[in-house]
Amino acid sequence: MSKGIPVSPKHGVNPTMPICFFCGEPTGEIALLGRLKGDVEAPKHMLLDYRPCQNCEEQMKKGICFIAVSTKPVEKGQPPIQKEEQADLYPTGPWCVVKDEAVRRIFTEEVVEQIMRKRRSLVDDEMYHRLFDVDGENKESEPLQED
Repeated sequence: MSKGIPVSPKHGVNPTMPICFFCGEPTGEIALLGRLKGDVEAPKHMLLDYRPCQNCEEQMKKGICFIAVSTKPVEKGQPPIQKEEQADLYPTGPWCVVKDEAVRRIFTEEVVEQIMRKRRSLVDDEMYHRLFDVDGENKESEPLQED
């Protein structure tokens, strides 16, 4: 017996077009979801994971990517971006890319070493806004990209 996609009697392979979490644009891929709970039709576009699209990936490679997160999901059923012993972390939406030089000026040497190794940092939502947003304006060490 095959362990393939359970095909929906109503919707067949039930395709959807994944969207990028970071920019909201379609990734150019197609996902075949098959039979969903309640045999519902898959939405035309759907967020399936936190992999950046090609454009966002290119932006992220220009520096260090900071992603705002919370210990509570933003939407019902939202998967965590990272599982922690204390609490799972869920992205809240904002993100930016900061030049390496700015990261070295903002953080201690120990923290910089960890951030540079991973090239990304998940930051508490409130702290993210303190670091990168003052009255809706980016601070002097302005990010290269923010969505």
